[in-house]
Amino acid sequence: MNIYSRLIRNQDKFRFIVESPAIYGSHADYSHFVNRLNSLLKSDRLTEIEKADINLGLIYAARHRSNEPARTFLSKLDEIAALSKPADILSSTVSYLRGSICTLMVRDYSRSVAILEPLYFRLRPTNRHFLYGLVAKALGCAYMYLGRLETADKTLQEAIATFHRYGPELLYGHSLNDYAVLKKKMCHYLDAELLLKTAVSIAKRTNCLLHELNAYNNLAIVGLKSGAANFGQYTHKAEALQKIVVGIDDGDPSESHTRVAIACELHYERHLIMTRRFDVARARLEALQRRYELDRYFLRESALLHLYLGEIKLETYDYADAKADLELANTKAGADVRDGDIMSSILRHQASVELRMGNISEARSKTVECIRLSKRINDKLELGAAIRILGEVHAQINAFQKANICFHISANLLRNIQASYELMQSCVVFGSFLADRREPDAELYLMEALQICKQLDIDYFSTWTEIELARSASNSEHFTDARKYLAKAEKIYKTLQKCDRRHLRRFIVKANSDLDARILKKSLISSEELKTICRVYEEARFPMGDMKTELAYQVAQNVGADSLFLAKRKGRGYSVPLTYNISIKEAKEIARRLDRQSNQPFFGIRTDPRIFALHDGTTLVCIPVNRQRGYVLCTHLSCEQTPSLGQLERLFASAEAMERVADQNIAARGIDGDEFIVAESSAPVTHPKGSFKEILTIDADMIKLIRLAERVSSSDTTVLLEGDTGVGKELFARAIHKNSPRRDRAFVAINSGGMPLGLLESQLFGHIKGAFTDAVRDRIGLIEDAQGGTVFLDEVGEMSAELQIKLLRLLENGEFRRLGENQLGIADVRVISATNRDLLREVERGKFRRDLYYRLGAVKLRVPALRFRKRDIELLMRHFLHQCACRNRHTSRYFEIDVKAMEALELYNWPGNVRELQNEILRIVSLIGESDVIRFGMLSQSIKDYLNSRIRSNGLLERSVECYERRLILDALSKNDWNRLRTAEELGLPRTTLLAKMKRLNVATRHSHVYKSLT
Repeated sequence: MNIYSRLIRNQDKFRFIVESPAIYGSHADYSHFVNRLNSLLKSDRLTEIEKADINLGLIYAARHRSNEPARTFLSKLDEIAALSKPADILSSTVSYLRGSICTLMVRDYSRSVAILEPLYFRLRPTNRHFLYGLVAKALGCAYMYLGRLETADKTLQEAIATFHRYGPELLYGHSLNDYAVLKKKMCHYLDAELLLKTAVSIAKRTNCLLHELNAYNNLAIVGLKSGAANFGQYTHKAEALQKIVVGIDDGDPSESHTRVAIACELHYERHLIMTRRFDVARARLEALQRRYELDRYFLRESALLHLYLGEIKLETYDYADAKADLELANTKAGADVRDGDIMSSILRHQASVELRMGNISEARSKTVECIRLSKRINDKLELGAAIRILGEVHAQINAFQKANICFHISANLLRNIQASYELMQSCVVFGSFLADRREPDAELYLMEALQICKQLDIDYFSTWTEIELARSASNSEHFTDARKYLAKAEKIYKTLQKCDRRHLRRFIVKANSDLDARILKKSLISSEELKTICRVYEEARFPMGDMKTELAYQVAQNVGADSLFLAKRKGRGYSVPLTYNISIKEAKEIARRLDRQSNQPFFGIRTDPRIFALHDGTTLVCIPVNRQRGYVLCTHLSCEQTPSLGQLERLFASAEAMERVADQNIAARGIDGDEFIVAESSAPVTHPKGSFKEILTIDADMIKLIRLAERVSSSDTTVLLEGDTGVGKELFARAIHKNSPRRDRAFVAINSGGMPLGLLESQLFGHIKGAFTDAVRDRIGLIEDAQGGTVFLDEVGEMSAELQIKLLRLLENGEFRRLGENQLGIADVRVISATNRDLLREVERGKFRRDLYYRLGAVKLRVPALRFRKRDIELLMRHFLHQCACRNRHTSRYFEIDVKAMEALELYNWPGNVRELQNEILRIVSLIGESDVIRFGMLSQSIKDYLNSRIRSNGLLERSVECYERRLILDALSKNDWNRLRTAEELGLPRTTLLAKMKRLNVATRHSHVYKSLT
């Protein structure tokens, strides 16, 4: 019994026709099936109702394959409806087909809902599962195109559940396809992909090429939206299927098949655009436009084609033509496109063109329009991309805070829906914006963009991202990383097509020139820093061992070196006072080989640099420092075959600085250079009390102040020392006296605010017997006692008005009078005063004499507070620790401090300044017991509370913490001869953690082993 005999016997003939794969098969199968049905209609054995059922099936079949207008089908349905009763199954089927035709052909979705919604609720309680599933499927599609996505979701799920339970499998797969389209519109791309893959497998099982093509077509759209890595394979598969399916219509394609064919080709062209094969894509699009006459018959597809042409011209920097194509796409967009994702994409690209052309107001207007449409249709992908362009608009008009917010929202929105391609572009733009602002998060977004570029295999954006990473690294002064990023960019750049190379070339050139300029500027700054460090070393203001590895690290970073060392001939061997990222043994081996390769002795003779090209493609540069002392600085560069002139200049400057450091250290300690590397003691050297060398500092402002005070010391000018309590004003006063011609005479210190007026006057000027009640004998005052020396008046701002007058007389002509005596005395003293008040404000308020203020402040020196000298905190802390150890007769005891405690000390604002720090160290040492490690919990509660509040308010750690951590690691590496395992054990860290910290802090993470590559 063939299918047609079974068709006659089947009671539900409409369902039987819908289930038939012949409707979706080849043209021959379809035509044969339709012809047999038409012949059956002529049979006398069929009733009118049965004929009507078959006619409904023919209308359902022709709906997909015919070019007849929709009104033809609707008139046929009117004829069939006359045979049916209002509530019977035939009437319900007619209503379903009416609604389905309104959805698929007329695209009048509101009318479709009006027809199908009553039928849907009427069929729900019945057992007409098949028809109920069809109605739910058609109604869900109408809801979806009206933008009622949540309602569509529920309705389509009911259709899927119905067909999954009651069949047929073919319609189950087709419902999955429709549900995947809904998920695509909701930007749930992973769900859509899984649904479509299931639909593909069902279409293959039921041998429905048309449904398989639709599923692959939708997979291509999902890949297009999400930027999935497998997007290309879907477009290729859809294109291959399209060539097969075109043969279904045997040269006379229906409108629906033609639209499917055009859609397949457009998706393939989109794939070419995303992979930046613009010439091929443009030629194919123009051929497609001519072949199907899109501008005349297919307005939706024509709008999409002109959108793609506009995007090609936008990406190839032909902005005028791009603008014209996008305007044409906007004009061609029909009613169904006007409120869809195609229209939002057109608006977004128009905004991008206007922005590139510099029309900011037009770009903003188009962007806002796109955002409103995307919100209305709930298109999160276009919304995220449009917000990115709005951020670019804000950045152009310098509204940086708004731009930052827009970029952040765009990246998060696109990341949430996993739209890889647009997310990559947002991350590149956001990273570039942050790099311009020198924000630390720039690298995070750019690295995310680079990851997506590698996943999608888009070399243009990989090159662009590497350039932006180089700019970000350059802004962070990580010049070695910047060079590496630019080298990668140039390598990828050579594989790009001509138009992309022409566009990116100027950015690569600019990035290289900017990097060179930054390196030069940094080298000048570093040179000044090195000079300052060397001056401080020479003056021995702080322990030399504390900064040696930091100095070597700075030199290596400044020239972009993987490793370096300072070598010197010593008898028949070699001495290595300074190293970075290389062991002393390896350094000596290199020095030995270099000396043997020279025709004349290399150390102490040559004055020109030597450059060795090693077997591994790297470069060893040897810089002679001083012919008399015989030092040579050997530097291993891995970035370039030949060092630049700027690098050589910086190496010469750095070599001189390092040589001075090494000489000062050896002279101070009387030890060999190799011992300098591994010396464990960091105890400060001691100096005569009162000398400027007793003022410990590495702060540039403090060093300038010391030099100014040194110049003032040689004169008798009055000096006014200003500054907060505890900053060391008396220390400066004693140093000025000690370096003055009066150094051999007395230095008398008086606290002007610490005693009553009468007693202070008596202390200053003296008294005779009987001058007041307790004056039982004559007494010489401190002024007279300091004859020929220096008087230091501390807290001079608290002096009474009466005493100010007497002090003014002393300063003007040196005259003074003892209490109770009429005879004037003459004093030859130098007056140095100090105050923690703003004396000028006290003068304006009438509380301090103006004439005395100018007398006292011939030279005014302001000592900065400790909170402005963060770099001095660790230095002073170690000095006080050494003092405490000496007081307790534990000179061999060495205290260490953990990272968090050091962080707290450096972040604290120190209202009591150096005196408070000294008392804090004294308190800690008194309570530390047997431990040699100062931990965070040992600090005062005020310091711990300050750190916790700082972290809560800012959420960021100060750079000083990073500097301290790096210095701690450098010191430990240097102490252990750059052995990573021993260093990790000493620091109490796993080796992998140490390597991770070294990488984060830009400390080299491996030995260079340069000597193995020497010839």
